[in-house]
Parts: sequence; structure tokens; C-alpha cells
Amino acid sequence: VLSAAFELVRRIQSKGEGDKPSFKRSADVANHYLPLMRDLRKEVFKVLLLNRANRLIKEVPISEGTLDASIVHPRDVFREALLEPSAGIILIHNHPSGNPSPSEEDIRMTKQLVEAGRLLGIKVYDHIILAGESHRSLADEGLL
Repeated sequence: VLSAAFELVRRIQSKGEGDKPSFKRSADVANHYLPLMRDLRKEVFKVLLLNRANRLIKEVPISEGTLDASIVHPRDVFREALLEPSAGIILIHNHPSGNPSPSEEDIRMTKQLVEAGRLLGIKVYDHIILAGESHRSLADEGLL
């Protein structure tokens, strides 16, 4: 019962306007997803498919890893984006450690995904790392 109550609070906190939120800044993504992902004990990687108005079309879970890693392959990241009318995508994952700093692997993988998206004609707008109550945006930091 207690876990159901916590889940209800998470969902209420993450609700924006309407059913499909619009993401204009990294803080918009963080405000929506931190309540949903801050207590996860494993690293979870998701792709947010966006339309031309930056409104969420679909959230796609890509992988659930271990305490400090998850496996992400470009074909899995872009599969749904190619099937939906996606103008672009935002990558998000959590750091259960509570430290939002991107690892060297996070940066390397992001650059690989940005290049794959360029070849496919799908813009990678950002890669946001969620940890505890904070987040880091690789786009805001000039790492895309």
C-alpha cells in the first residue's frame, strides 16, 4: 500500500499540462522525470520521441542496467524514432549513485548517438542525466 502511495505521488508530481508534455528546456525534462526516476536502484535509459513542437510523442525504454551501467545500442535508440513521426529525440538516464556528472562512457555514447541521428535525419536534442534531486544536460554543457 505504501509503495502504491509513493507511485501516485510520483505521477502527480510529474504531471505537466495535458497528457503529453512539451519540453523546451532541459529543466522541463528534469521536472517531469526526476519524480519518476530518482528512486530507481538500477540505471535506466530512455528515449523521448518528440514532434516538431517539442511535445512528447512517446517514451521508449531502451535498457535497464546495473547499479552503474546500462547497455545502449544505436539501433535500439532509433528504432521507434524511425517508426513514429519524430522530429527529434531526447536521451535520458538516471545515475542511482546520486552524482549527475556524465561519465566518459556517457559522453562517448552520446557523441556516437548524435552522429547516428545525423545520418538518419533525426536530431538528438539533448542527453539528460538524472540523479537524486538534480540533473545535468549534455546539450547545456556543450557536450553534444
